[in-house]
Amino acid sequence: MYNGVKITHRKGWARLVLAVFIPVPLLFTALTGTTCNVADAAAVATVAATTTNVPATLSGTISYGFSYTVNGGCAGCQRSEDLNVTMEVTGTAISGSLRSSYASYNLDNPDVYHCAVAGSRGNDCFWVTLRVAAASLHYHFASRLAKPNGCHAYTSATGTYKAASTPLPLGLSVVFNPGSTSPAGADYMQPPPPLVPSYGLAPLPPANSYRALGDINLQMAMSYSNRAAASACGVSLPGSVWDLGVEFVGRYHPGVSAFTGTVQYQGLGSPRLSWDLSLEATGLEITSPAASAVIALTDGNFFSPQPGPDQSTPKSRQLTVKGTDTSPGASVVRMGRVTTTIASDGAWSLRLPVSGTGARTLTADDNAGAKADEKVTVIDLVITSPSEGSVLPITAVPTMPALGAVAGVLGYPGNVSVIEFSWALSVRGEYRDRCGHNPDASCGRWYPYNNLIGSGTTRGMVPWAGDFSTIEGGFARLSASAYIPGVLDEPVKSEPRWVDIPGTNPSIASVRAYVAKQDPANAPVEDELFCHESAFTQFRPSPEAREPATTAVPHDIGQNPGPLRPLYGAPYAGVGIAQKDPSSFPSQQWDWHANVDAGIAVYQEDLAGATLWRQAEQVRLSEELMAALQVVNRQRTLEKMKPLSLVPRKVPPLTPAEVQREAIRRYNGEHEYRFDLNYVVSADRLDIKTVGKGKWVEGVGEWEDNTIWRAAGGPFVARRWVPGQNPGYVVLVKACNL
Repeated sequence: MYNGVKITHRKGWARLVLAVFIPVPLLFTALTGTTCNVADAAAVATVAATTTNVPATLSGTISYGFSYTVNGGCAGCQRSEDLNVTMEVTGTAISGSLRSSYASYNLDNPDVYHCAVAGSRGNDCFWVTLRVAAASLHYHFASRLAKPNGCHAYTSATGTYKAASTPLPLGLSVVFNPGSTSPAGADYMQPPPPLVPSYGLAPLPPANSYRALGDINLQMAMSYSNRAAASACGVSLPGSVWDLGVEFVGRYHPGVSAFTGTVQYQGLGSPRLSWDLSLEATGLEITSPAASAVIALTDGNFFSPQPGPDQSTPKSRQLTVKGTDTSPGASVVRMGRVTTTIASDGAWSLRLPVSGTGARTLTADDNAGAKADEKVTVIDLVITSPSEGSVLPITAVPTMPALGAVAGVLGYPGNVSVIEFSWALSVRGEYRDRCGHNPDASCGRWYPYNNLIGSGTTRGMVPWAGDFSTIEGGFARLSASAYIPGVLDEPVKSEPRWVDIPGTNPSIASVRAYVAKQDPANAPVEDELFCHESAFTQFRPSPEAREPATTAVPHDIGQNPGPLRPLYGAPYAGVGIAQKDPSSFPSQQWDWHANVDAGIAVYQEDLAGATLWRQAEQVRLSEELMAALQVVNRQRTLEKMKPLSLVPRKVPPLTPAEVQREAIRRYNGEHEYRFDLNYVVSADRLDIKTVGKGKWVEGVGEWEDNTIWRAAGGPFVARRWVPGQNPGYVVLVKACNL
C-alpha cells in the first residue's frame, strides 16, 4: 500500500486498494480463509433451478488517473506520464438464483462464489457485474534526454481508449450483503472482520457492506513522435495494455447514492480514483427478451404479426416483452405509452410497438417506482434486390430471368460479408387442364399451383441468379434464410419479397425458324396450323377473363390474374402456340419450345394416321361385310340356298393433298374424309346390298362407334357418319399466313 492515504467521501465510508491484478483460483478449489467442499459445489449447482429475483440495479461513474514527472538517471533526462480514465458503468444485480447456468458467471471470484453459496441456502446476497456503457481515456508520455556524448532525444506518446473485447470492457464484480450478520457459519455470513480488502479473506462482505473485486483492462492505440532514435538514447516506451486490479470496500444504504467518494494518493505519481455509484432497490425485471439479445424482426417468438405464406411484410410490428415484478404495492408496469397489469404471481407481459433496427434500450417502470432496463439489438434480414413488385419476365429464348437477388442484415453489428444466405423461390397461379387431369375427359377446369422452382446459396453481397429447376412463371415469392452468429432462434428468416414472373412472346420469325429446325419436312403445314391456332402467341397480352384470381398471394399484389400468362384457347384445355389440349404443366404451358415441340409431335402423329386412313377404311368395310354375310348365309342355309361368297370393295388411296388435309383435320379432332360405302343385309335376309357412292367423300365427322351401330341394328342398317364441328377448319388453316 501507499503511505499517506487521504480519504474524502459524502456518504458512508470507503477504503480503496490499488494493486496488480492476480487471477483467483478456479471455482471449487480451496480458497484462503474458507473451505470449499462437495456440499458447496452442489449448493451452487442448484442455484440455476431457483426462482430469479433481481433486487437492484447499479449505475454510475468510475474515474481513475495519475500523473508524475521525474528526473532521469543522467543530466538532462526527464520523464513524465499522465493517465485519466472515465467510465460510465451499469449493471443489473443478480441474486443467489441465476437466470442461466451458474458456470456463465464469474464464480472464480471468491466473493461471488460465497454469495452464490449463501443465496442458494436462503440467505440474502446478490452481486453486480458492471459493464462499461461509455468510456474515455487520455494518456500522454514524454521523455527528454541529453547525454554527454551529444545524443539528444525527445519522445512522446498519446493513447486513446479502445474497449477490451474479453472478458468484459470492465471485469468488475460488486458483491452486496444486505442481511444481518449471522453466526450460522462461515458459509453464510461471517461476523464483521477488519475491513481490510483482500481476495478470499472473508466468505462475504460484512452485513450492510459491499466489496468490489476485478480487473480493469484498458487497451490503447499509441502514436509516437520521435526527434531521435529512442533506443539509441536508452528510452523505452510503455506498453499498449494496462491491467489495473481494483478493490472497493464500503457500506451502502439501498435506494440512495451510497457509493460516492474520492480517494487521492499523495506521493510519487499521485494516483487518484473516484466513484459515484447509485444502487436503486427494485423488484421489477425484464426476463424476455434476455439482456443483450440480438433478435430478428421475423422471429415469431418475439415479434408479431409475422407474414404468412401468402402475405407481404407487415406495415408495423410489436415486440412482446415479458417480466416479473415483486415490488411492494406494484400493480401496473409501463413501457413508454404501453401499460399492463401485473398478474398475481408477479408475471407481466406487453406488446411494444417497434420501428427500425439496431441497438436499443428497453425501459420499464411500475407504479411503485421500480425501474428496469435491458439492452437488445434488433436486426432484419431483408432482400434488397429485386425490389417489391418487380416484373421479371421469362425471356423469349426462353430462359428464366436473372434474379440478381441480394440480401442484407439491417441493424446487425457483425460482418455480413461472411454470412451464407440460403435462397428459395416459389411461384403460384392457376393453370388449365382436362377435368381430373384425365386427357380423355370431355371438360376442362382451372387448377391452382404453388411450386418451389429455385433454391441455392450465396455468401455476403454476391447476387443469386436463381438456380431454376424448370421454366415456370406466375406470382413469385422470394425468401432467404441464414445462420447469423449471435442471433436468437436460427436460422433467421428474411422478409418475403413478391415479384411477378410473366412470359414473353417470341417473334413470329423465331417460331418459324424453330419449327423449321425441328421438323423441316412438315414445317410449312405446321406454320399454318400454329398461325391459325394462336397467331404464334404463347402468352395472352391481357388477363384472361375466364381465369380465377390466384388466392395464395397478397391481396394487394396488383392485377390478379396478371397479363402474359399462358394463352388458353377454346375448351377444353388448349394452351399456347400449338394449342395443345391438354398441355402438360408447367413445361408445355410456360416454355414455348416445349409447347411447339408437343404440337409438332401431334401433327406428326396425325399425319401418320392420315396416311393409314385408307387401310382403316378398308378394315371397316371388311368387318361390315363379314357381319352381313354371317346373317345372310345363316338364313340361306335355312332356305337350303347356296351361301354367298363376296369380297369387300377395294378402297383407293387418298391423294397427297387429301392426306395432308386429313392430317390437318385430325389436329383439330375427327376426320376430313370418309370412303362412302356400307354393306347392309336385305330385307329378306337372303342378300347383301351396298349403300353409298363408293368413293372418297369430304366432310368433317367420324363413323359412329361400333357399339352404337350394332345397337341400332348392325348389319341391317348402314353405319352412320356423324358430322363434326368447324367444317371450315382446314380451309382456315391453309389460308392463314402471318
